[in-house]
Amino acid sequence: MLHSGEIDAFCSAGNTGAMLVGAMFTVRPVAGVLRPAIANFVPKLAGGYGILVDAGANADCKPEMLEQF
Repeated sequence: MLHSGEIDAFCSAGNTGAMLVGAMFTVRPVAGVLRPAIANFVPKLAGGYGILVDAGANADCKPEMLEQF
């Protein structure tokens, strides 16, 4: 449904790594990015926003992959 444009997003209470792999086959990756990370904007106490990255779905990362996050 996401691939065909019927929906813009999806969520799951299941395995995050499995969802990430599924997304990699459905959504075209950014050129040069070896592995994606899940990220979201979160409000900071002092105002503004920060980025929270869940890199846990990528259990075996090389330094060059971490740099891409």
